[in-house]
Amino acid sequence: MFIGREREVAALDRLYESNKFEFAVIYGRRRVGKTALINHFIDDKEYYKALSIASNKHAVYGIQVYDKRDSQLPDVGLLRVADLETGIEQLVDTSSKRVRNDYGRWWYERQQTMSDTLKRCRVNSISVATDEDYVAALKGLFKQRV
Repeated sequence: MFIGREREVAALDRLYESNKFEFAVIYGRRRVGKTALINHFIDDKEYYKALSIASNKHAVYGIQVYDKRDSQLPDVGLLRVADLETGIEQLVDTSSKRVRNDYGRWWYERQQTMSDTLKRCRVNSISVATDEDYVAALKGLFKQRV
């Protein structure tokens, strides 16, 4: 179940089904579910094949901008979190080393899956933290394709 984003998913589906070139910009405040929206949208799409075809014919780049604070849970005791897809809230005990380690492992595995997928589709990519020099990272990325 994906709550409250039906209109956006329908708009993305219309673009996906179009027979012409389409481009979508997804923007908004931090922590409002943009990533969850994209993940939900591509769940049933065969994007690997399309991404591989596109990268063979065009310069396709994967660019991730992330906040380093998203890669680990801080030790702040009980933390109320909400699942943006279901709206379900729960308490997470961030003082537990196991919980923090599990989250860190989940973050790493998610990053690895993204990286492996882009490599499999022959898409050059970078991940840039919000406190890093993105210009240098972009220059390096674009030099890979030349």
